Amino acid sequence: DGERAEITLEKGAACPAWVLPNAGGSGYYRFALDGKGWDALLGALPQLDDGSALVGANNFVAAFSAGKLDAPTLRRGVERIAQLPGSDAAVSASLFWSLDQQLLSPASRPAYREWLATQYRARFDAIGYHADTALDREDPTETALWRSKLAEVLGGTARDPQVSSELARRA
Repeated sequence: DGERAEITLEKGAACPAWVLPNAGGSGYYRFALDGKGWDALLGALPQLDDGSALVGANNFVAAFSAGKLDAPTLRRGVERIAQLPGSDAAVSASLFWSLDQQLLSPASRPAYREWLATQYRARFDAIGYHADTALDREDPTETALWRSKLAEVLGGTARDPQVSSELARRA
């Protein structure tokens, strides 16, 4: 365990609905919250910029890796993270791969992969394989990032048969 810090609120000050230690990722440290704290922060992620949302999401998974979260809380969190609009925050392919390869038993991986595919399949179907959608015309850079990351999550970690075979065909 490393150093710890406390913040004392002014007397009479209202407690915030949620907190994000290390907002913007400017520090080099991890943080953990209790279950209610995670639920509150995860509910607030859509209000944050992509960088801060990514900090929240990555620390959430790190807390699970450290044994500070239970599996139901992790599932609720990933479901919320999957709905975020920014590609960096919503899809951290290495995060999902780490869960798959380092934290889950081989017996639990197929169910996890199927569940993971359900979280991202509709978004990938909307973007498709070709850079010719309305989303590509609106924001080509962000849509290209989404397409790449979603293909990695679905074809790689989730091992979605349809996406995997289509990606192999296109290689």
